[in-house]
Amino acid sequence: MKLLGPLLSVGRDDFGTRSTQIEILFNFLGSFQQLESKEGLFSDAPLLENEIIIDNGPELNRLALFDVSAIVTGGRLKMTVKYNRRMQHQNRIHQWVTTMHSLLKVADESLSSLNASELETLFAKSGSETKKEQMLDNLGFDMANVQEIVPCAPLQQHMVSLMAQQSGLGIYEVELAFHITGDNVNTAKLESAWQQVIDRHSILRTIFVPSDLRAGFHEQVVLTHYTVNVPVITCVDKHDLVAQAQTYRSVDYQSSNRPHHQLTIFTTNDGAHKACKLEMSHALNDGVSTALILRDVQQAYQGQLKEGPGPAFSSFVTWQNAQITAKSSDYWQKFTRGIQASPMPAKRAAATRHKVFDIDICVNTVKRIRNTCLEHGVTMATFFQVVWGLVLSAHTGRDDALFGYMTANRDVPIEGVGDIVGPLVNMILCRIDRSKGSLGDLLSRAQDDFLESLTHQHGLIGSVLPVWNSVMSFQYLYSRVARMGNDGRLRDGGIQLEQFWGHDPNEWDITLGVQIKSGSSGRDVVHAFIGYWSGSISEEEAQKMRKSFGEVMEKLITGTW
Repeated sequence: MKLLGPLLSVGRDDFGTRSTQIEILFNFLGSFQQLESKEGLFSDAPLLENEIIIDNGPELNRLALFDVSAIVTGGRLKMTVKYNRRMQHQNRIHQWVTTMHSLLKVADESLSSLNASELETLFAKSGSETKKEQMLDNLGFDMANVQEIVPCAPLQQHMVSLMAQQSGLGIYEVELAFHITGDNVNTAKLESAWQQVIDRHSILRTIFVPSDLRAGFHEQVVLTHYTVNVPVITCVDKHDLVAQAQTYRSVDYQSSNRPHHQLTIFTTNDGAHKACKLEMSHALNDGVSTALILRDVQQAYQGQLKEGPGPAFSSFVTWQNAQITAKSSDYWQKFTRGIQASPMPAKRAAATRHKVFDIDICVNTVKRIRNTCLEHGVTMATFFQVVWGLVLSAHTGRDDALFGYMTANRDVPIEGVGDIVGPLVNMILCRIDRSKGSLGDLLSRAQDDFLESLTHQHGLIGSVLPVWNSVMSFQYLYSRVARMGNDGRLRDGGIQLEQFWGHDPNEWDITLGVQIKSGSSGRDVVHAFIGYWSGSISEEEAQKMRKSFGEVMEKLITGTW
């Protein structure tokens, strides 16, 4: 069959010395939805069934033996086949057209039975899938060991891109060190437990590769199998063990040939003390995922880990992408309208460091905070949002403060979502204007905004420019621990992992973290901390904000703000 070349010189040159008689010309006319609008000036004139209007005159030379055109109108596909009525084999031509009609009906019925995800997979399997396979082949991947290829979640993509742009600063590079306690801790058994956890959770077998399909984006390549290597480092004594665990780093976060995580074991010469360090990209996990990983490592060590794969992170990505709408994008653009952008450094110098200050909140203060929340009918999360907004207002000298707030997404309608390991976190924005209303008004408006924002949380990233430079997180740790059955008791033949050090810098100039957990007395214990980049905020400024946090909190409790 001869094909029509482009109507350019290259096309004419290509066909110049050969026959230009085309056998079949297919023309898809698209969909003219503007003609179907009730408000439109023009509309299609109604035709009788099977009635057609010839769009070319009898004197016009035909470009092909068969001219097939297709158009979508009124939500229905209409096809026209034009040919010379004096052609030979008229019966065979009629049979061909009838067969085409039958095949289109079969295709319609088959495709109608597929859901959106199956349709996406079906159509992506053509050219784009071939490009993906070629891309992985160029990177040296064995396609037989590739379980699936999925796009990144929006916030996950943001993290991966930023880690590539500002490598060397440790942004979103999580480091956690744990003391290991138990009877005769067996390092080989611990390595085997780690392998079982890798086998169970697909995100831990995931590699990020630059996309050949979407410029500036990455694809998640999930490997079917990934064999871990757990180094064991011998230290002189416990002091040396702690020091080495804090400084040891081994993950190349710019690599595209292995997952961005590593478990390393440290032991003293006499074997009396053991520790382990987990290095991991934040694009692979969140706070809840870390707790899930630790739980599963301990269960695997005891031979109690559930068999089979755990719920896949890709199910969350598919669900989340379906939630992103233009309405949510419009919501955030309206939400940030009129806000003055915070000064943000274009790129931090390599000498900048991420530092953390703890904030002490006594048990009695926690009780008073709860009473204040009950009085105004708001949650503790809302209380701390208002506190942080007022602290930022005092620091910037502006009435209107805007900052990000991290959400957990552990209650979305996905089977097994509570056990998914991966970055399910998302971000919404909080806006606190101290010039509008009383304390009660501030608290009520903050809570109302928060609840409304949750319905649009999946559309923030990419919708507006980041005019904020601060983020807050709030976690109820005791509910997570209770649900995971991790009561802190060391069982026979088991191990306990107790964190003694951590480093988890994000991109934001200054961060507030609030964690609530049950204390030994049964009362809630609140742990808060401020993290900041020394290249953006001086230590003196950070200390002032730490002091301001306590003062604002006290004023809200006493109603003297």
